[in-house]
Amino acid sequence: MQANEIVRVENLGKKYRKFHLKDINFSLDKGFIMGIIGKNGAGKTTLMNVLLGIRTKSQGEIYIEGKKYEKKDLQVRQEIGYIAEDNRFLLGKSLLDNAIIFGRFYQKFDIEYFEQLLCKYKLDGNKTPEQLSKGMKTKFQLAFTLATHPKLLLLDEPTGGLDPLFRQEFLTILQGLVEEENMGVIISTHITTDLDKIADYIMVLDNGKILSLTTKEELLDEYRLVKGSREILRSIPRDLFVSVKSTKNGFEGLAHHTERIVGQKEWLQKIVIDNANLSDILYYLTKEKSTVEE
Repeated sequence: MQANEIVRVENLGKKYRKFHLKDINFSLDKGFIMGIIGKNGAGKTTLMNVLLGIRTKSQGEIYIEGKKYEKKDLQVRQEIGYIAEDNRFLLGKSLLDNAIIFGRFYQKFDIEYFEQLLCKYKLDGNKTPEQLSKGMKTKFQLAFTLATHPKLLLLDEPTGGLDPLFRQEFLTILQGLVEEENMGVIISTHITTDLDKIADYIMVLDNGKILSLTTKEELLDEYRLVKGSREILRSIPRDLFVSVKSTKNGFEGLAHHTERIVGQKEWLQKIVIDNANLSDILYYLTKEKSTVEE
C-alpha cells in the first residue's frame, strides 16, 4: 500500500445468472481521475455499485486508504462519495431540507460548507429538486456529496443528458476539486470526449472484464486508425489490426502503433494513418474481429 493510494481493488467479482464481473484489479492515487468506458452492459454500473458497497455477495477485496472495506463497514463507507444520473433525493423537499435529512447519515457532513457550495454553484436552497434543471440537479448532488468530505468520489454517468456547455462547466469544477481536495475520482461514462479532457487513467471494460487499463496518454499512443483501399489491405498482415470494418471506399481499422506500419513505404503511399481517439479505441477493442469482403 502506497502512502498516496486512495483505493486498491484486488480480484473483485460479482456474478449474476447471465453476467459475470470478474478479475477486476486496479489502484488509484489521490489527485488522479480514472475514467471507465465500455459498451452498454459492459459492467460499468455494476462495478460502481460494488465499489460503493451496494452489491452484496461480491468476491475480492477493496481497500480505502489502506483499510479493508467490509460490506457493513460504515466508517470506511463515509470516505466514499457517489453521484449518479438518477436522483437520490426527495423531490418535494427543499435542497436545504434534503441536506439536513440525508446529512444525518454522514459523520462529517458540513451544512455550512454545503450552503457555501450552493452559493458558489448559484443554487437556491429553498427550491426543490423537481424545480431544478438537469444540470442544476447535478450541481446539487455535487454540493451535497462534497459536504460529506469524501476521499474517493464515484461518478456514474454524471453528465448524461446534459448540454455541452454545462458538461464543460462540470468537468472544470471536477478538475478543480481533484487539485484542491486531493481526492481520487472514478468516473464511468459513455461520453468519451469528457474523459479526453480530464482523465489521467482509462479502464476499458467489456463483458465484465478489463480489456485495457493504462494512462490516457499511453492508450492513445498505442493505437492508430488506418484507412485505405481493399486492394492494399490484402498486402497488410492482419495481425497488425485489432479489428477492421468495411467503408464505402475501402476499409478502416485500428492498428497497433508499431514500426511494422510506419516503416513500410509502399504502404504509406497508399494508406492514411490518423490518431485514434477514445471513442475509436472503444469501438474497435469491443468489436468482434472482422474481415473486409474481397
